[in-house]
Amino acid sequence: MQATGAPSLVQTVFKYGMYALIFSIAMIVILVIIHFTIHPIFSFSPADNGVISIPIPSDKQVAFNKAPAGADASGNFTNVVPCGYTMSMDLYLTGNFSISKSPRVILYNAPTPVQGTAFTAATLNTAFPNSNLIVWLDPAVNDLYISTITSSATGAPTKIETTPAISNVPMKTPFRITYVYTQGFLEVYINGSLEKTLVYKNPPIGSSSSNPFFFGQVSSRSSCLAGNVFYWPRTLTSREVRAVTTVSTPSFFGVV
Repeated sequence: MQATGAPSLVQTVFKYGMYALIFSIAMIVILVIIHFTIHPIFSFSPADNGVISIPIPSDKQVAFNKAPAGADASGNFTNVVPCGYTMSMDLYLTGNFSISKSPRVILYNAPTPVQGTAFTAATLNTAFPNSNLIVWLDPAVNDLYISTITSSATGAPTKIETTPAISNVPMKTPFRITYVYTQGFLEVYINGSLEKTLVYKNPPIGSSSSNPFFFGQVSSRSSCLAGNVFYWPRTLTSREVRAVTTVSTPSFFGVV
């Protein structure tokens, strides 16, 4: 028979459970104070410096994560903004070349797909009249460029402002390109490392309307495949870009 007045097992568990709860609350309060006054403790995104990761809903949208984009395929992103966004994608250069003077257009934004290849690097603004950004490869060598279509004023002729060449991007090896597109400049990253920065001379066009993104234009379809595309309707910091490390395997692009 249990002695009168002896604490039961339930009472003991409850007592120590209360001690643990009080201790936990006290530690959380201390950590919150340290986080906001001394040094970051919690990390709510890859851009934060905290050591304790707190998962929160992501605004990243994903397309073509099951297979590469087809010919003139739309990314089908929602809440697309015309400027002030980040795009990231894996590219695979197949090694196939065709004799052409046309840039190999990988990505562009437009109301509808742009057909044909009757354009040069100097006529991208007329060949893609509703686009404000075009990602393309040189027709003869593996140099990657991003062109922003700008204008000095509403109704004024458009101009093409292009990044310096990212020379000799990998062939037959998947790599990830990420660009951060703002009203004043463009940053281009390869596998998380900043490669080029373009500061515009004029504002980009299309700041009041949004167009879908298209991949696999006929000029590039045989030589460059795009897949595992990520889109954020905001500009990522360099720390966030570095955290986007996923790169597809060759098998994703159909290479055995």
